[in-house]
Amino acid sequence: MHNGTPYDLKSLKCEHCKYKAKSPAKLVYHCRIHTGRKPYSCSLCDFTCMSMNDLNAHNRKTHIGYKPFSCSLCSFKTSDFYTLRRHLKIHSGVKEYSCTECDFKAYQSTDLTTHKKRHTKELPFSCEMCGYKCARLDHLRVHQRKHTGENPFPCDKCEFRTSDMSSLRRHEKIHQNNKPYNCAICDYRCARLDNLTAHNRVHTGEKPYECESCEFKCADYSTLKRHTRTHTDVKPYVCDVCEYRCSRVDHLAKHRRTHEEGSEGAVSVATKEDVKHVTA
Repeated sequence: MHNGTPYDLKSLKCEHCKYKAKSPAKLVYHCRIHTGRKPYSCSLCDFTCMSMNDLNAHNRKTHIGYKPFSCSLCSFKTSDFYTLRRHLKIHSGVKEYSCTECDFKAYQSTDLTTHKKRHTKELPFSCEMCGYKCARLDHLRVHQRKHTGENPFPCDKCEFRTSDMSSLRRHEKIHQNNKPYNCAICDYRCARLDNLTAHNRVHTGEKPYECESCEFKCADYSTLKRHTRTHTDVKPYVCDVCEYRCSRVDHLAKHRRTHEEGSEGAVSVATKEDVKHVTA
């Protein structure tokens, strides 16, 4: 017994039922089912619960848009403390999770788990509208917005909207002008250490990403992903005016300009503004 509480920390067994926990913290949480104790309360309503995870879930579901936890280094905000803690690892530049089969490193264990599926070719999630496949459900949901045109993430400083949070975070850096990482060879500056690492390959000529179907090599994963589509029939980008489909967003941007009033044919160059319009 521990101060009259119905559990034994040494045995990790509940005295009210047959439950046995793997840690003292989990046993404490379990025993609240029997005691009815709800030590966590919502600051916006009278909701109470047994754990911080339950409170975070409540805030996300009930108080949509409520994000009390903010990063002191950028404009990132979130509805729960644990997400903020994971986010802060980005600023530290320390990627503590390493792949045993290649040089990939990640800030979070979940990102490493997803990466490992590339080695096993495990892609359990597929789009019903095209041949796109991926390793994570959230990646599939972001992809599907390309078909629906949904852009649920707006910038609070301009009219920019996008289909995923990561794109919004990248966009927000335009307003922040916070670029602590600089190249030792040229005047390039950026907001993230991984971006600087990718940039340095311009000077070193390093191309660690290789195509499995041909001899193509490149310096970054996004370029490899675009190239890989040339070997498949996957065309995730769809014109909202006609039935045109393509494998690259810049090709869709160029195609869309053929629908502009007064256009007499395809425009040979897609500008950065065109691509922003497609991805927004």
